[in-house]
Amino acid sequence: MTPTILRLALAGALGLAAAPAAFADVEIVTVDGRRVRGEIREIAPGQGAEPPKLVLLRPDGTLEPFGLDSIVELLVQGSGAAGARDVEAVLSTGETIWGTLEAPEGDQGLRIRSASVGTVTVRLDQVRWVRFPARGGSVPPEDRVPPGGDILFMRDGTQTPAGTIERLDGTSVVASAAGIPEIRKPLGDVAAIYVAPIGEPPAAPPGSLSASLEGVDGSFVRGRIESFRDGLLGVETVSGLRLKVPVSGLSSVSFAGGRFDYLSDLVPVRVRERPNLYDPVVEHARDPSAERPRHFPPGTCSNYFPDRAYRGENSIRLGGKVHRKGIGAHSWVEITYAIGKRYRLFTATIGLDDSVKDLQGEVNERGSVIFRVLLDGTEKARFGPMVGSDKPREIEVNVSGAETLSLVVDYTGDPDPPKFEDTHIRDRADFGSARVIK
Repeated sequence: MTPTILRLALAGALGLAAAPAAFADVEIVTVDGRRVRGEIREIAPGQGAEPPKLVLLRPDGTLEPFGLDSIVELLVQGSGAAGARDVEAVLSTGETIWGTLEAPEGDQGLRIRSASVGTVTVRLDQVRWVRFPARGGSVPPEDRVPPGGDILFMRDGTQTPAGTIERLDGTSVVASAAGIPEIRKPLGDVAAIYVAPIGEPPAAPPGSLSASLEGVDGSFVRGRIESFRDGLLGVETVSGLRLKVPVSGLSSVSFAGGRFDYLSDLVPVRVRERPNLYDPVVEHARDPSAERPRHFPPGTCSNYFPDRAYRGENSIRLGGKVHRKGIGAHSWVEITYAIGKRYRLFTATIGLDDSVKDLQGEVNERGSVIFRVLLDGTEKARFGPMVGSDKPREIEVNVSGAETLSLVVDYTGDPDPPKFEDTHIRDRADFGSARVIK
């Protein structure tokens, strides 16, 4: 199947440049572990409390309905080339647009042409970052950005004082800071624009069924799937945009909030850790019943990173696959969730993050950990030891009747006296796509 270009709308409706295929060739992965391939024929509206159903035409000619709440992932067959990735716009909601910068749009926006999202205008008040990777510069991860306001990171390695982006003036960016009414920089000299958050970004209602749609170039959006017609998914995003998305321009669609939850969307009640090998155990606790509970603020925990790999600098990568959802961790850490007897299975892809392989050093500097799963404080499963050269492993643990679930990344032996393989060096562990299933 020849892939067509994914077209989304952002900050206004966009036209489609090419007609999508009427039906989409996909493989569906369900919460029960089934993998079924076929063509999407329709998405039937839900009746009452029932969720919408995706109707699949199987290779044998039969039609089979799947409730969207029962689907873990939808894999699109025959996705196309990635296209240009000269500029990356990361929205405040975490959605990402990759493409080529065309021109500033008005005084508060950028127009980007993307292989996945077409030509789109991105307003600065919708974004957290605009990055130009090929321009170099020294662009830190978000948790290391100085607080206090918007910042321009320049390709020569310098940066402007934290302040406010005032406007995009033709080919320039104009900002202001305390005591400096105007800072004007050529847009071509900017390596990245950081826009400081104001308030909480839009989010899906707790417990609602939502989908993350991954484009062929790495762009992705999140929202609620409402319909399917002529190869187009009708999607309402968390920010309220109504989109018509060609399935053939996607690489995958993953779901949450149905018959399973991602652990990274739950708030741990407790994190216990040793920041370094011989440090005493430090405990961080949270009240999950508090209004608008959030994860521990960045920098609170040394060894726990929801939806990110070690130190929160990169996405979780295991065996070459990127997991947008999951838990990044480092030995030694114990992460405890109150699951309240609501779930029956815990599943994840475990292993040491691919970043371990990217590090230079002696061959035995490869990390070495044991993954442990505790229910109500009692160990129920142990996996490993695993090292950085091991292939990722799919795990499944029965959690029926458990009040709490704890994930532990442990040393592989007695570190006193230490042997290199028993220490915490390079123990960058991942629980990729970690889920609890109802």
